[in-house]
Amino acid sequence: DFTSRIGKKKFGAWVFAGLYLLCVIAAVTRGAIMYSYGYKGHEYGYTFALNFLASVALFLCFMRIKRKSNKAVTLIAAAAFGVYIISEQPLLRRYCITDQFQKLLEYNPFAMLGLILLYSLIIYVACTGIEILRQYLFKLARVPKFTAWVQKRVDRVFTKKEKTGEPKDSPVFIE
Repeated sequence: DFTSRIGKKKFGAWVFAGLYLLCVIAAVTRGAIMYSYGYKGHEYGYTFALNFLASVALFLCFMRIKRKSNKAVTLIAAAAFGVYIISEQPLLRRYCITDQFQKLLEYNPFAMLGLILLYSLIIYVACTGIEILRQYLFKLARVPKFTAWVQKRVDRVFTKKEKTGEPKDSPVFIE
């Protein structure tokens, strides 16, 4: 599979960590130069080449780090996708994230960088807390058991349709 082919150790984790840092430094430097010339573009999205290369490098870096399972790390990792979803929620983005960093431009670059990191950490911790609370409430409400029950019922319905000889291109049959 993919991970076994990529996981072959031609390069260690430090090589990919270095590549990641190089990408971050290049992107920040490019952004600072562009900003100093008055350009305020928004090309640093997910598809920006340096972001993509940095994410691949970081993925390969962590893939090569061997560690024992840790309950806290597992809990936080399970909440990571929820953090993304929560931070992309339109109302939260509009009122808590968009243009909230503008006031930091008044500070010197080192203070600004520190405050950006602090604000980002606060947003991450808050979203992680919300996601962990959501997971706990779903578990308390037995949502996973309910969804498993619904899935079994749906599987039975479609299995019966298949056995009755109903044509697969029937509008009732979903693959």
